[in-house]
Amino acid sequence: MTGRNDDNRANQMNHNNDAYWSARGYEERPEDWEEASDPANADAGAGSDGGPLSVDDY
Repeated sequence: MTGRNDDNRANQMNHNNDAYWSARGYEERPEDWEEASDPANADAGAGSDGGPLSVDDY
């Protein structure tokens, strides 16, 4: 069973895989998936820049 868990995790970490986008709330991989998966384009307000989150973010 560990092999399946490893495969699932690998798929969820691969921005080229539908499981990646599904795990992040998308119904399918967006057309602009390359741009959307670029960390430089991450929403800074969501705390994805490594900075602290405020209570208002929840």
